[in-house]
Amino acid sequence: MSHRIHNYARILNVVDSYLQLISPTNDRRGIIPHDALGLLLHQASRGLFDPRVIKAFLYIESLYPLGSIVELASGELARVIRRPQTGYAEPVLQSTDGHRIDLAHGKETVLRPVCDPGIDQIRLAPDVLENIEWHPSHPAMKVG
Repeated sequence: MSHRIHNYARILNVVDSYLQLISPTNDRRGIIPHDALGLLLHQASRGLFDPRVIKAFLYIESLYPLGSIVELASGELARVIRRPQTGYAEPVLQSTDGHRIDLAHGKETVLRPVCDPGIDQIRLAPDVLENIEWHPSHPAMKVG
């Protein structure tokens, strides 16, 4: 990535790309936030995004953004209610029966993110994630 691109433009590029990925269009359904972040990470490794901006965005948004639904190893579903205080992957959750679960201080672990039935979004299979060709200026996705 060129150093002549202003830092604000780099930040806007990442944020705009993230929003494009999670939002449904006429051509495709949106991608759940966790998988959209994974796709951005893969694209950063290919030089499309500044890795420093991706790291900062991941710190702010976390792997499981606010409102995301996850399935715990116990099989229970929970919603993310607070981002992790440290790291990227241990948010505070609220279970379907109202219990607060702090993954940083408990024995529960996230098994996988789950699509929110109220939002038109899909999951990307991990093996597909590495083979997707996508660019923010040409938002159609191709699996190569």
